[in-house]
Amino acid sequence: MPEKLAVTVLNHGCKLNQYEGEALLQRFLDAGYKNAETGSGEPADIVVVNTCTVTEKSDRKSRHTIHKAAKRKQSGGLLVVTGCYAQTDPDVLAAIEGVDMIVGMKDKPRLVDLVSARLANRPFRLGVPSSPFSYVSVYPSRSRAFVKVQDGCDSRCAYCKVPIARGGSVSGGRDDIVSSVRKLAENGYPEIVLTGINLGDYRDGNVRLSGLIRLVLLKTERIRIRLSSLEPAYFEEGLFEVIPEKRVVGHFHIPLQSGSDRVLKAMNRPYDLDRYMSLIEKVRQKKPESHIATDLIVGFPTETEEDFQHTVRAVRAAEFASLHVFRYSKRNGTSGATLPNGVSQEVIKRRSERLIEMGRDMDRSFRERFIGTAREAVCEVHGSILTGITDNYIRVTIENVDPDRVGSYERSLVPVLIRKVRSEATIGRLQVRPPRSSCRRSDRRQKI
Repeated sequence: MPEKLAVTVLNHGCKLNQYEGEALLQRFLDAGYKNAETGSGEPADIVVVNTCTVTEKSDRKSRHTIHKAAKRKQSGGLLVVTGCYAQTDPDVLAAIEGVDMIVGMKDKPRLVDLVSARLANRPFRLGVPSSPFSYVSVYPSRSRAFVKVQDGCDSRCAYCKVPIARGGSVSGGRDDIVSSVRKLAENGYPEIVLTGINLGDYRDGNVRLSGLIRLVLLKTERIRIRLSSLEPAYFEEGLFEVIPEKRVVGHFHIPLQSGSDRVLKAMNRPYDLDRYMSLIEKVRQKKPESHIATDLIVGFPTETEEDFQHTVRAVRAAEFASLHVFRYSKRNGTSGATLPNGVSQEVIKRRSERLIEMGRDMDRSFRERFIGTAREAVCEVHGSILTGITDNYIRVTIENVDPDRVGSYERSLVPVLIRKVRSEATIGRLQVRPPRSSCRRSDRRQKI
């Protein structure tokens, strides 16, 4: 390639989609392209919009980004749209002026090859199956690395379009996953995040998620393990045996969605509130001081005010560390889309704001519990600011650092004393001297 073409990848949606987008960018760079960093003002020859379709709001955000991206690309450049929205509604997105390519989920891992073929006027064929686990990225600018171990979902929750976009549940091979984690550890990463669309449904032969975690623990040293979202119905018994391990951090995102058993049944969620509450109580017994987060949907078509009050009481009783609140939106192709609209937008807004305010209070209360204590944190550098992410998912701004030494802490795993908590920030101090040299320079790339 005589002159490097500039590429940017604009990501929407869940952690898994973010991972895939960053992996695509890394693959572009490995193929000889250069990064037109977001916010740099540099025009891009190739703009990739990695969409999400989990809610109607997600659709709108994706379309907005596509319209803006059409203006950002260079004259004669390419605007490529991929991700879940591109899979479910390709015709809608292809109709937007300036869009050059639509790449669905089956072709997403091959996106860089498809773009290169298009630029070279070589023939290429869409729809050829490719492995959803062929992404590789080391996240050179981050202190934590995500490892995709599962994709798709076999559940059919009444509000969820994701199985339509990503298909049924599939899992990566245990040996490949362990090998990836080992290489990440060798490249200086102190923490990995195991992620998937339905992580708890991981299965490779007779090895489930708990067995995979044990293999990673057995084959590695020091690197700690964080789990992304775990559905309560897939929280297998073996996990209770492995989460007490020191290197499995105390941070569990377990979606509840509603505190009303009647609404849970209408949502086609395979558990009731008692089962859920017993689950999180057992997690706390096995891993005290854990950060337990949840997802909540307000305004499901059959949700009454009494149902909502059940949710409010459940949230109080569960004492979550943080809440992710979503307003219900109709998703074509789901069973919920056939239900009559039973809740007004005004009511949905009021209920959402009530839970969001509760979430703010709970988040601050959780952080305040740890004032005066030291927690092990992974360090990240943001310009001249050093932050740390504790084992139980408290992001701490670290104040006692020489600005000239900030970079030396990148990817360090150190104890941080939590000193004070504000509404939007937690302040702490390092409990160790600065390392002699950086574990990994933030601008250095290591291929895996």
